[in-house]
Amino acid sequence: MELKKEEIEHINNLLKSEFEKDTRLLEINISSIDGFSIAQITKENTSLNKDIVASYSSSAIHSSNLILKETIDKTHNFNLIIGKHLIIITLQRGGILINSTFSKNSHEFKELNERIANLDNLAIKVNKVIKARDLITAIKESLPNTYWIDIITKEGFSTKLEDVFVSSHIASLFKTSSLMSKENLEIVIINGNKGYIILLEIDKNRILAVGIKESINEKTDIHINRIKKIIKLSFKS
Repeated sequence: MELKKEEIEHINNLLKSEFEKDTRLLEINISSIDGFSIAQITKENTSLNKDIVASYSSSAIHSSNLILKETIDKTHNFNLIIGKHLIIITLQRGGILINSTFSKNSHEFKELNERIANLDNLAIKVNKVIKARDLITAIKESLPNTYWIDIITKEGFSTKLEDVFVSSHIASLFKTSSLMSKENLEIVIINGNKGYIILLEIDKNRILAVGIKESINEKTDIHINRIKKIIKLSFKS
């Protein structure tokens, strides 16, 4: 998603205010639900790269939704990771993900409700600023003939939790095509009788797969350029 300079500054100020509320807060990351970083504020120099955190947050939330759907519940609230020295809270609110890291003490569960409430309030404010739209929604709106979209890691895992068999074969095909091209691979198109699938590299870790229900024609190049533009705008944040 493309943000104006003043919008980014506004979000950063919102994040900075969270550190004033909780002295144990070490890091906070905001990202889109498809794993693109929007903002990051941290006290620690050893923080993970913001794009890695964003990708993790997206994968964790989608996995958690699937686990809950198949077991006890259909509604995901938040994830809590407890380590020896740190705790990490990851949650989705509207079109954004929030991943926050705190130093650990002996009152984690006692303070948990207050921390979740603070993050909920932050999410409301951030969503109002950015009017977040995820990558998949943007592509569907731009290309009405789109019938299937997925984001796949180059190891073959789907961040949208589609068919693992399909995602693993897409990753394998993309890797093989890259070797065959003997250069930086840009696009792979899988053509069928009822439509085609475009595969593009999002970054060094992920592949975007877009299925379009029409024959390859002069519009195909226009579709590809639109998808590239949406990906580029997503990274500007």
